[in-house]
Amino acid sequence: MKRNTIFSGLVVLVTLCLVIFAYGENQNVEKQNLEKKEPIIDSQVKEVQGEISYITKRSISVVFNRDKETGSEEEILLPFDSDEIVIEHKRNLSEIQPGDTVLVRYLDETIDYGDKKENTIKAKVIRFLRPAGEDSPYKRKAASEQQEAGMYLPLKGAK
Repeated sequence: MKRNTIFSGLVVLVTLCLVIFAYGENQNVEKQNLEKKEPIIDSQVKEVQGEISYITKRSISVVFNRDKETGSEEEILLPFDSDEIVIEHKRNLSEIQPGDTVLVRYLDETIDYGDKKENTIKAKVIRFLRPAGEDSPYKRKAASEQQEAGMYLPLKGAK
């Protein structure tokens, strides 16, 4: 009889330990699920109008808010996918040059994970407005103009 009492006491003790362990694991899983929140995504379509300072096959740099009195200006680099970008008022991207005035619409997306935020921007539409003016500091100069300004060095040696 004493043996049955000890055995049943052990069974009850082991069962109680398993129940406590299972309850603790369940609480831990619920806590992890609460911590794993879905990220909050905020997407906005914005636009900037200004002068192109640099353009490649995958990005465009636009200077805007230029103040001639103080010499200050702002610049934004906007990456884009050359297959998805929409070009307005020109046939293709190669017709747009530094110094040209453009309006660029871009997608500004912020992903909030709770503990950190990620911000990505991507140009979607480039609208050509007007060609580069003569006074534009970003307009590409011809080789003869560069030579006159002392910026051009010929490849041939001096004669």
